[in-house]
Amino acid sequence: MAAPAAAATPVPKVALIVGPAGSVTDRYRALANEAANAAEAAGAEVVRVYSPNATWPAVKSAVTGASIVVYLGHGNGWPSRYRDALYPPSQNGFGLNPVAGGDG
Repeated sequence: MAAPAAAATPVPKVALIVGPAGSVTDRYRALANEAANAAEAAGAEVVRVYSPNATWPAVKSAVTGASIVVYLGHGNGWPSRYRDALYPPSQNGFGLNPVAGGDG
């Protein structure tokens, strides 16, 4: 009788996103690279999307199926102490490049 095959352990996917953040963008890239190196050393599949190429289509693809998402950049989250109601045009999302190659 054949022994049952061991189930393959799924490899976690880690998405690292760096949005445009002015003078600190380079620092955020360095921090994201440190996190990526640690995740890769632990056996994770790592996807990096960094400004100036951090557009919504690229980020959406990167985070699909990800177990962990790390975002470094500007954002305007919700809830906010600055508004009483969510303002969808500018709140509750990633700050990303509108087009690839731009500082946005």
